[in-house]
Amino acid sequence: MNHALPGPVAWIAIGLCSTAALVAAVDARSGTPTNSRYGGRATELAHVVMLVAMAVMWTPAGGDLPATVWRGVFAVLTIAMAGWVVVAIGRRGEDLGAAIYHCVAAFAMLYATLGQQHHHHVHGEAENALPVPLLGWAFVAIFTLDAVITLGAWTWQIAHRRPARALLPHLVMDAATAMMVWQALSA
Repeated sequence: MNHALPGPVAWIAIGLCSTAALVAAVDARSGTPTNSRYGGRATELAHVVMLVAMAVMWTPAGGDLPATVWRGVFAVLTIAMAGWVVVAIGRRGEDLGAAIYHCVAAFAMLYATLGQQHHHHVHGEAENALPVPLLGWAFVAIFTLDAVITLGAWTWQIAHRRPARALLPHLVMDAATAMMVWQALSA
């Protein structure tokens, strides 16, 4: 199962995911206070892991790994994010919204890897079909819309000379998740 993106698109996506992951890692490590509504350090760590996973998946080497490897990676991420949701509910934390968002994002990434290779006995060709395509298109719409909203917020922050760096990982993760699911649906 090849998840590699075509030509220069791959290297742009890999570069953006890697840069955004680096920004998130610096913010998580430095303890830079971020608005708790967005989850703070836990959000930055989630961004790092998810962005690095997508960047690696889109490299030629990562794209050639079996689908089961990526299913495993994104299944573990989904379980970890679901754990964060449970913890946030239990402590009635302000980061519940961020936990739910990242759980949905991890599930969308897992969903994108669920296309099974079905062999047509008549034609002998393999078909990569995702279950419940409507769910996939809903993920594409949700993450594209969130990317547009985040891009607007990022632009506003920059225009008003306010810190905007913390929005970059969220923006890139939105766009990359939408692209990942779209690519899987279009395969």
